[in-house]
Amino acid sequence: MIKSKSCVVSVCLLSSMIHSTMVNANEIKNQNLSNPSGTTIHSNWHTVLLNSGGPYTINNAGTITVTQSSGINAQVETDVTNTGTVEVLYNSSNSGRGIQAYQATGTSSFTNSGIVKVTGSGWYNAAIMANDSNLSTIENKGSLVSTAYNRSNGISVYNGASVEKIINSGDISSTAVTNARGISIFTNSSVNEIQNTGTISSIGTDNTADILVETNSSLGA
Repeated sequence: MIKSKSCVVSVCLLSSMIHSTMVNANEIKNQNLSNPSGTTIHSNWHTVLLNSGGPYTINNAGTITVTQSSGINAQVETDVTNTGTVEVLYNSSNSGRGIQAYQATGTSSFTNSGIVKVTGSGWYNAAIMANDSNLSTIENKGSLVSTAYNRSNGISVYNGASVEKIINSGDISSTAVTNARGISIFTNSSVNEIQNTGTISSIGTDNTADILVETNSSLGA
């Protein structure tokens, strides 16, 4: 277990005399994180969990993987910058989130110029999700990939969440048999502005949409 409040993973691994590139603890919890290129952090559930204290800063240039649930789960104000890879590895009936703000206090921001990937055969996956949380910016300059049987989302703004701006200059890809969404805004949620100079694609046989805004949600001031 890494106990310091702020930690560069490679230094912590050496100080703990762990020579593998894989951290086998259940999670990195309630601390700032700088994960360098070439280092993989993995757990079975919420690899990075931020649910008290904060605000926190998460910088990932390496690889964060999780067996199920979320790679990064922020329940308090957190700024996330990913230049590496965040991946949910499982292929099951459970839902997965690459980077998620879940009922988070404060105002967070997520920036991706690497890869965030979620694959599975279940319902409701999302590469990036804002769930009942406030975010100033979700910016994608890299690749967001989501695959599910039903309800796959590249970016999901959900359950009363509010996002000031979504900026995409990269690739957002969502694949599902039904309900594939590149960007979805629903269940009393709002996004003030979407700026897109990249690619947003949704692939499926039924109810696909590159950008979906439900009638009880809003896009624009």
